[in-house]
Amino acid sequence: MGTAEFDMTMTLRGTQDEMRAMLKEFMRYCGGDTPAYFSMPSAMIGDERVVFDLIDKAKLESIMENIPCELEISACGPYGRYCELNDVDTFRDMSSAAPNAYFSAHVGGFTAYDSQNLDCELKDGRLHIATLFLSNEEGPEQYCEYFMERLPYGEFIDMFSIDPSEFDECDYVEFVEFFLDDEDEGLLNKEYEDFIAEIGEDCVGVDEEGYAEALAKFAELGIESYDEFISDDLGDRHKYEYDPVAGKYVGQAESERVKILDYAGGATDVNEDIREYLRENGLPCDDAAIAALSVEDVYAVLAGTYGKDNAVSGEEPQDEEIAADEALIAEPENEAIAAETEAEAAPSTDESAAEEAPSADPAPATEQPGKRSKAWIAWLVAAVLVAAAAAVFCPCVTDAVKAAFSEIASLFE
Repeated sequence: MGTAEFDMTMTLRGTQDEMRAMLKEFMRYCGGDTPAYFSMPSAMIGDERVVFDLIDKAKLESIMENIPCELEISACGPYGRYCELNDVDTFRDMSSAAPNAYFSAHVGGFTAYDSQNLDCELKDGRLHIATLFLSNEEGPEQYCEYFMERLPYGEFIDMFSIDPSEFDECDYVEFVEFFLDDEDEGLLNKEYEDFIAEIGEDCVGVDEEGYAEALAKFAELGIESYDEFISDDLGDRHKYEYDPVAGKYVGQAESERVKILDYAGGATDVNEDIREYLRENGLPCDDAAIAALSVEDVYAVLAGTYGKDNAVSGEEPQDEEIAADEALIAEPENEAIAAETEAEAAPSTDESAAEEAPSADPAPATEQPGKRSKAWIAWLVAAVLVAAAAAVFCPCVTDAVKAAFSEIASLFE
């Protein structure tokens, strides 16, 4: 899916057998052998943070043998091939492995075009899934408007005693945009020194005590952090309920989740395109057939290659189809041969022949000594050009090139 950066956090709870089953399924997606995978999975086990990628087999077996009944796991990813986060089957497989256990997982991050969140909770035998798509333009633009409506530029510089000649409205917009990615998640958590560094030491008039008073006034405005703001109603949101025992979604076709991201960062439903492709190629195209497609199958459908392999489709090409394909391939070659034959058989345009009275049945022209057909000349010119290029790298062919040019010159004498 291009440039992307996601992180995952997850809490697991259950019996030891359930914990082993869930962790085993999760680790299956951490080896790079699946189309989508996580990397650097780690967990706090006792007083030690264990990075599963960096321990030996004996250590892992010991952990699995004495696994606690609750774990907090974090990892990077998923990476690999998928259209949206919910295409990755990790959490569905974990729920099927231990349907009566509990886990809560959050995956968040961004691609080149949007931000995505995936929240999964296995509870009471059901896996609840919530997805969020938010384009890179939609979130920041709306948050800037929201922030500056509640704290206009004039009120901001008064609140923090900022010199407007050193910090204008454009600077204020940049400050708010920078504030979007602040790891402290809000101005209320920003230290005085950090605030001074961002605004400019020479244009802030409040001291540390005055800054604390200004923050108290800011808190009264009730301005949400960016993360709080986008968690409300922005973006394209979907919710699903999955039955891990039956292995299917509840109350809706699984095909509803088959999507692909468009260049604007939104989620565009491609089910009708998939259905039309399957129908045109004589393949099953009902909801069950679409739901059975893997992520790799969806990519193949969109690329126009799915079902085209005879081994997959089970169909042998018909003789008529083979003959039609061969005729189509041969057609350009036949046209070229016919054109060359016609050129060689054309009447001579020699000036002496033009002075004679036209004959009712002119005799076919014959090639005159020292003259060659246009096709031959074109071929020879092309060969010389290739040889000339080769001469740059291989000086020994220079004499051959000269001889060829002499041959061309003689054709026009």
